[in-house]
Amino acid sequence: MAVKKPVKYKFPATLGACLSRLAALQKQAELLDAKSMPVTAEASALREHLLGTFKKDELQGAKGAGLSLAIVKSTVPTMEDFKVFLKFAMKKGNEDLLQNSVNTPAWRERVAEGIHVPGVGTYDRVTLRVTKSDGK
Repeated sequence: MAVKKPVKYKFPATLGACLSRLAALQKQAELLDAKSMPVTAEASALREHLLGTFKKDELQGAKGAGLSLAIVKSTVPTMEDFKVFLKFAMKKGNEDLLQNSVNTPAWRERVAEGIHVPGVGTYDRVTLRVTKSDGK
């Protein structure tokens, strides 16, 4: 199987030209999204309809028109009592039940109050926020 080479783009030389190109690309993407939205909505509604049909007819799957459908059931947990869960998860051997992430808003509140949260480091994530403006 051949490996596809990454696409090489030629970008405008100036910042202003780059912004103009980005604005044009965003507008083009918005138009494409608007065109695909009705199709996506209908496909989603049809999937829900098929799930309902499968349940009524007690079907587990179907094939046709080049597609194969199957009902896939999986059991997922829901939190009913966090304190009881946390007490269990904190016991030796159960730590794997906890995810390794920090609740960012709660962390920021503590930092704003001058509270040091042990075991938590920081880094500066740099992103590009692009918004529409009135100017040219």
